[in-house]
Amino acid sequence: MLAIPAILAISIIIKTKMSIYRFILEKYDRSKMNRYTCPGCGRKKEFTRYIDTMEIFFFPPNVGKCNRVNNCGYHYPPSQFFRDNPEVLKDLMSEDMRFDRNNHTITTKPHTVKTVHISSIDKNILHFSCAEKWYQYNNLFLFLCSKIGQKETIQIFKEYHVGTSKKWNRAATVFWQVSMSGEIRTGKIMLYHKGNGHRVKEDYSRIAWVHTEMNIKDFHLEQCFFGEHLLNLYPDKAVGIVESEKSAIISATYIKDFIWIASGGINGCLNSRYHILRNRKICLFPDSKAYASWHTFYIKLKSENYSISISNLLEFKTNEEQWNAGIDIADILLQQSLQETTLTYFLQSNPYMQLLIDTFDLELCENETIE
Repeated sequence: MLAIPAILAISIIIKTKMSIYRFILEKYDRSKMNRYTCPGCGRKKEFTRYIDTMEIFFFPPNVGKCNRVNNCGYHYPPSQFFRDNPEVLKDLMSEDMRFDRNNHTITTKPHTVKTVHISSIDKNILHFSCAEKWYQYNNLFLFLCSKIGQKETIQIFKEYHVGTSKKWNRAATVFWQVSMSGEIRTGKIMLYHKGNGHRVKEDYSRIAWVHTEMNIKDFHLEQCFFGEHLLNLYPDKAVGIVESEKSAIISATYIKDFIWIASGGINGCLNSRYHILRNRKICLFPDSKAYASWHTFYIKLKSENYSISISNLLEFKTNEEQWNAGIDIADILLQQSLQETTLTYFLQSNPYMQLLIDTFDLELCENETIE
C-alpha cells in the first residue's frame, strides 16, 4: 500500500508547483510520423500518445487520446492509467520522489525547465494567402458566396484573415490565428466541399497547419482563438465562442451583436486562453455533441466570477439525427437566407416597416453570386 493516497501522488507527478505538466500529449513531429492507430476506433494516424517530459517513464501504447473527439472519444489519460496500475505508480514514486513521514511533505527531484518562446509566422505570408485573386479557387469561399453573397463573403474573409492554400489543388481554406497582440501564431488549413460547405473527410480529414507545411524547424506553437485579433477593435461587444472557424465567420455575418471567435475544437484553446476575456461578456455556443463538456467549462468560469452564459439552442432546435451528426449554430443559421434574417431582425426593431412592405408588395433581392 502506498504511503500517501494514490490520487494525491498522481496529481503531484502530473503537475508541479509551477503548473508545468510532466505528462503531456506528444507533439506532432512530421519526420517521426508520430500519430498512431487508435485502439478505440481503429482509425490510422488519429491517435496521440502521452509522454513523460522527464524521459524517465514510458507508457504502454494505449495511453493517449484519439483526435476524433466527437466520432470516437477514446481517451486513456495518465491519471487513469496510474489508478489502474498502482504498482507502477509505486515504483515510479520510489524512484522519482521522496516522502517525508515527519512533516508529511513531498518533494520532487529538481529538473530544469527550459524557457520556450512562442513562435510566430511572418505577416507577409498571411497577406499573400489572403489575396483576393485566390478566392476563385477557394471551395469555402465559393460555397459562402452562394449562401450569403459575394460582397458579404469578401468582407468577412478580410475581417477574419481567412486565406487560401495551394494545398489540395488551391481549393483549401486557411484560418489564420492572430493574437490580441498581433502575433500570427499559425494557420489551420482545411478543405471543404464547395457544393455543401462540409469538410472533406472521405478516406481522411483534410486538415493541416501552415507551420508544418512550411517545415519550420523548432516551431513552438501556442494556439490562440481564431478571430481573437478583433477583440481590441470592439472592446464593448459581447463575445460569442463557437468550436469551428467556419461557424465563427458565418455567425459573424448573421448576428452582428457579438464578436465571434472559435476555439478550434471541442476544447481547443479554451482552457489556455479564457483569461483574455476576463472583463468581457461571454456566451458559449457549443456544437450539439459538446454541450456537456462546455457546460462544465461554463460552471468553472462562473465560479471564477466571469460574466458568462451558455446557449442550449441546439439541445432544443435539433432532432436526433441532426444532434448525432454534430450540428452547430452555423447549420441553423444557413437554413435561412441572410436577407431573410436581416429583414426579420429589422422588423423586430421597426414593426411599422411591415406595413410598408405589404402596401408596396416589396420582395427580397437575390444574393449576388460569382461564376
